[in-house]
Amino acid sequence: MRQRSSIGSHVNRHPHCQQSMLGWWKAGLASLVIVAAITSEWTLAKSQAGPADSSRAGAQPEPAAGGQIEAASHMRISGTVRDLAGDGIPNAKLKVVARADSNTPDSETRENLPSDPVVTNVNGEFSFDAPPIESDLFVFAINAVGFETNWTEWIPVGTTKFRIVLKSHSEADEEKGMPVETISGQVFDRVTKRPIPGALVGLQIVDVDARSGIYAKKCGPFVATAITDDDGQYRIEVPSAIAKRNSFVAIWAHGKTYQPSRENSSGDLQRFEQTGFESPIWLTPCEGGTICLADAAGNPVANAKVKVPSQKLHESVPFLTPVDWTHLVSGTTDDDGFVTLMNVIPVAINEVEIQVPGHDAPIWLDSNLFLNIRPAADVPHFEWSLPDTGELKGRLVAGREVLPKNLFLEISTNSKMQNVPEVGIHSVARVKVDEDGCFRVQNLAEGLVFIKPFLPMNQPLRAQIPVNIHVFAGKTTTIEIPIENGVHVRGQIIQSDTGKGHPGVHFQMIYGQSARPPMDLESPLELKTDRHGRFETLVPPGPIVLRLPWTADDYSSQEWWSDRIDRYGSVFEVPAGDEYELEEIEFVPTEKVSGKVFDMGGKPMSECTIYGYPDIPGKERWLIMNSVAGVSIDTEGQFDGRYPSTYPPKFWKVSHRRWPTPTEFVDEKWYAEIESEDPLVLKVDTKSPPLGPFE
Repeated sequence: MRQRSSIGSHVNRHPHCQQSMLGWWKAGLASLVIVAAITSEWTLAKSQAGPADSSRAGAQPEPAAGGQIEAASHMRISGTVRDLAGDGIPNAKLKVVARADSNTPDSETRENLPSDPVVTNVNGEFSFDAPPIESDLFVFAINAVGFETNWTEWIPVGTTKFRIVLKSHSEADEEKGMPVETISGQVFDRVTKRPIPGALVGLQIVDVDARSGIYAKKCGPFVATAITDDDGQYRIEVPSAIAKRNSFVAIWAHGKTYQPSRENSSGDLQRFEQTGFESPIWLTPCEGGTICLADAAGNPVANAKVKVPSQKLHESVPFLTPVDWTHLVSGTTDDDGFVTLMNVIPVAINEVEIQVPGHDAPIWLDSNLFLNIRPAADVPHFEWSLPDTGELKGRLVAGREVLPKNLFLEISTNSKMQNVPEVGIHSVARVKVDEDGCFRVQNLAEGLVFIKPFLPMNQPLRAQIPVNIHVFAGKTTTIEIPIENGVHVRGQIIQSDTGKGHPGVHFQMIYGQSARPPMDLESPLELKTDRHGRFETLVPPGPIVLRLPWTADDYSSQEWWSDRIDRYGSVFEVPAGDEYELEEIEFVPTEKVSGKVFDMGGKPMSECTIYGYPDIPGKERWLIMNSVAGVSIDTEGQFDGRYPSTYPPKFWKVSHRRWPTPTEFVDEKWYAEIESEDPLVLKVDTKSPPLGPFE
């Protein structure tokens, strides 16, 4: 693979440039580093650099003949934006802002120029033609997630190359004298067991659903960072304002030849402060993963952007790579369609995003695909022929209704690729609807079309999105989407023993295309019952699916054992009309259950999970939903759980997760025999073969 060349910094040795540079460093360094939290290096153009003014950070250019400042034409400006460790910062936004009054030396008035922000690439590089600057000085306004938002000091017009270094929020806070808290730990090589010096460490606030404990799809940038010393030790300085929050956090680490990892490094931030972070972070060495892309005709796909958003970590579930480090798992294909991502372990890949030049919609390969394929032993580890594409054109048909303005559609296709299982391959586009309600997506991968609900919830219109829409290779598919008033759907969740409404129940409602086969969870409505247990929302006519919680304040849903249960929840059909009242949904009280689990030799079944199941007449055991959710068994073999009073457990299964490889697991299950009812004691014959999928 060809190495990208980074933009180096050097100084033009013209005397005026030397003097101007010296004045900048003398007058501006403290302000740049401490106040603005940014430093700069650059090459000055010979034509406009003037003598330094040692009283200011940034020198005035020398006036041209006639005493007037010579206006700059379009300048080609380039450079890099990096963090303190020297890594490029991707997706940093830069905007050029001129000084409004060139004739007043001390003027600080800024004048926005007619240009869009410039965004750095995956290596933190930028290059653009600046608009004409009718001034002597300009500044950069720079913004990057996880870093201080900054203005540079005034820069002489004619400066064309930059190396910009940003500081994270915590680094800037510490220099500004703001109080910080410290979390420390150590980073090791998983193979050699030796400490890793120079590893980057970041503290991330993790977005966790408070009701389910499930990690959100996206988490924020790092709020604090550190670099390990020669002994692999790090100290993260967390701003006190952040440390006082009751936040769930993860501590990540990575090195140049390692997979970014966060195993055993998540928990409550306040607990980290009180007890210290004792668990080490182990990094797995990697040599990178190579992907080769071709089009449907077998021709190499060059200049495609390839990113691995998430990887499976060592004996753990997959996690999204932190937004601060996405450049580590991103790259561009060469002329032969090859790209090597150095911080990726091929067998650990969980998702891939591919953006082909000229295509409106990137292609996503999700976790379902990687459950069914394995990398090759040699390079390239994956070879894929991308799907053919077609065009989708459409119009929103609203009749006399007035559509909301600035509508965007998220349109995807379920597609397929040659010699790959037909699962987990999508093309996803975001397209703006024009004033006439029309939209168009070119180069959308062929396949079944899915359009997410897109109309705001705070207005009465809903979209009746057609089903069974297909995009075909080389052809244009045209659709119309009727827009009509939605149906007010109302319902109530009640307690079976009191008859009262159950307040504060959080749940999801799926509607539109998502509620029709094949169902998905891409765009659920988040609902909550009021103090009377009631809820209401607005949906188009058709099927809806309610995803009710397992338990809510010592009550439980019974829907998972009802006749209307489907893949994701309880299915209801909403007829056309103004209003529709759902039948009451009963939650029943839950009961506690405790017991112990041993193998046939009397050893506690620790590090296992236990499930309890009711007897349902007429249903085979393997089809019955468990009524005791999977609970962990402790080192003494003890477990504690709850079940809905109407569905007590009558038989039990114990599950043990085994890791044949660091990234692949097998959940082995056995039936547990009831040795005694009171106290509840279960025995498991782990020497017998594990249960099959239909047992």
